[in-house]
Amino acid sequence: MIRALEFYSDFVIGPTGPVSRSESLNNPAVRVIITQGKETIYQGYLFGKFPDTHSFEHEEIKLKLVDALKK
Repeated sequence: MIRALEFYSDFVIGPTGPVSRSESLNNPAVRVIITQGKETIYQGYLFGKFPDTHSFEHEEIKLKLVDALKK
């Protein structure tokens, strides 16, 4: 199961942790958790502009954030 936990349109690390510095899609990122059964196999961030940074790869799954839409 893949769950998106938080989405940041303009991801930065602030003094208290991750925040979005604007509503513009300047650096889109999403924090995800991936589980197989009861086991967490990945928990971290996927970045739209840097899809290979912290990309998740598994023998059966490859996951990247490739786009983001603004409402």
